[in-house]
Amino acid sequence: MSSNGKPLTKVEAQATLESLHSFERSSQLYFRPPLWFNFIISLLMGIQVYCMALNETEFNTVKVIGLSASFASALLGVAWVYILRKKGIKPKIIPAQFSGKIVMFGLLANMVVTSGVGLVLYNAGFSWAPFAAAAIASTVWAYCMQKFSFL
Repeated sequence: MSSNGKPLTKVEAQATLESLHSFERSSQLYFRPPLWFNFIISLLMGIQVYCMALNETEFNTVKVIGLSASFASALLGVAWVYILRKKGIKPKIIPAQFSGKIVMFGLLANMVVTSGVGLVLYNAGFSWAPFAAAAIASTVWAYCMQKFSFL
């Protein structure tokens, strides 16, 4: 029903729906992290996967770099949540939608699987495997951060 008590016409209902869809699209674009932020986070995730794939080596520097990348990505995530809170938005740490939970689980599983495969292949003698695992994980992470909105 309309605000004046008359029933809505089909044209008015379609216009209202289109207005709601355009508002939803613009709000998702406004609240989504910028592309440079996605690039930095995906790069840090790639570094983490690379370091996890080289975890069994004797290089302690790799472990320190991996922990630093983990700390930096967590710090950037907290900074992004703080920026959103300053805008008046209370983002959820775990997405409310089931599809968002599936995507987050898939991202974590992707990191574990790619780093595990990189580790196994590196121990088998393929020195390029950690680089490939890092590239795959960071590309998937960047795509999912740009494609899916977790709000």
